Amino acid sequence: MIWRKRDARDTKWSWIAVLLRRLTGELQRRAVIAEMLEADIVLAKPPTLRLSPVALLYRLLLRVQYVHSMLYVGDGKMVHTTSGEGVVIAPVPKGVYREDSYTVLRAPHLTLEQRELIAIEGLNIVGTKLDHAGLITNIPARMLRLRKPFLKLEKTRLWCSKLILQAYSKNGVELVPPDKVENVTSEDLRDSKILELV
Repeated sequence: MIWRKRDARDTKWSWIAVLLRRLTGELQRRAVIAEMLEADIVLAKPPTLRLSPVALLYRLLLRVQYVHSMLYVGDGKMVHTTSGEGVVIAPVPKGVYREDSYTVLRAPHLTLEQRELIAIEGLNIVGTKLDHAGLITNIPARMLRLRKPFLKLEKTRLWCSKLILQAYSKNGVELVPPDKVENVTSEDLRDSKILELV
């Protein structure tokens, strides 16, 4: 193999390539956001090596692709859960245009008013703490196909897909069958009969 010394031109072109990739990615992200409506749902399936311990358990034990759900509330913002801060408002992920990492779902039958109310309900949940016990007890309950978790250790059983389920159900929209409500996962949302790919 012949090695050659890198010169200033190599560095210049590599910076241009990086800049073009970032610009292209941002344009693609903005195009996806322009198509999104309030109450759209974004499901995330990050690479296994980038998962938190709980998400890794979910993926390995339940054999699922999707490990996180987010609710679009308009203006390029999502409501979702984090392990440290609970329910937060955050920008739409940078890689949302990447089909290998994200899926955007929509309930097409919703009216504009319903969409707004679902987004408002999601925003009303901001600041609520995440139920770590609920997440962990969901795993054996799902493995054994139980309708309810083994234990209810915390008063508010809330995690990412439960947040979305709550925002929709408070506005009269049932995303999943009754047997999935107590232990709802991102995969259940993906399989919902009323949601379609955007």
